[in-house]
Amino acid sequence: MIFFTSINLQTQEVAQTSKNIEDHIEVVLKNSEAVFEQSKGIEASQSELQEGQEKMKEKLKEGMAIIHESYDNLGKEIGNVRSEAAEIGKEMNKVGNAMSTKMRNLQSKADDIGNMAVVSLDKQKEYF
Repeated sequence: MIFFTSINLQTQEVAQTSKNIEDHIEVVLKNSEAVFEQSKGIEASQSELQEGQEKMKEKLKEGMAIIHESYDNLGKEIGNVRSEAAEIGKEMNKVGNAMSTKMRNLQSKADDIGNMAVVSLDKQKEYF
């Protein structure tokens, strides 16, 4: 009978140990499920982050293309403004030269008129 009692005690201990292991396995299983759910959430977040990064990369490429095009256009426009400024400078020189010539002609005519007036006054003085 002692033999049966010892076997019965050992059986109860094995049953209790099995129950404890089962409880631990349930805890590990629940923890594993929680980790799995968190992993799925992390994966989804990483996918969204990667999509966002791809969109940002594309927008950056588009922005850089626009900046490059604007820079090229600005360079062309600056070249055009320089050419126009040079042409305006040439025209201003032509106008200045023409005005100078006309002023010399005008001064010459004024001098002629002055000389004629002096001659006329001298003749009038001789007459009177």
